Amino acid sequence: MSSPQQEPQGESDEDNNDMSTHGMDLVVKEEYVYENGIVYRGQMREVHNADTNEPTWIKQGKGTQFWPDKAKYEGEWADDMAQGYGVFYHANGDVYRGNFEADKASGFGKYIHFDGQ
Repeated sequence: MSSPQQEPQGESDEDNNDMSTHGMDLVVKEEYVYENGIVYRGQMREVHNADTNEPTWIKQGKGTQFWPDKAKYEGEWADDMAQGYGVFYHANGDVYRGNFEADKASGFGKYIHFDGQ
């Protein structure tokens, strides 16, 4: 579930849905479309490159990411990675509901195969 580090294309929600969570200013973005076809909708946080001070947006808070192959993750994000509780819908129809850590299923969760097993 790696994510691109370049700034996604898209517009921020003009209603300025700013939120503050744990001392961080989060902004709800309508939609970001990455060059590789991945689409993200949800909360993001602006960070600056330590060397160049260039701003970029990372996924932080709650959001949904869609892949071109029809896979989807909806849940919690931290530092641009799936982190906390979420649901991952695989392109083949399988579903995982549970905890994620550093973009990987981790800890408690339930995996449901498309064929019902």
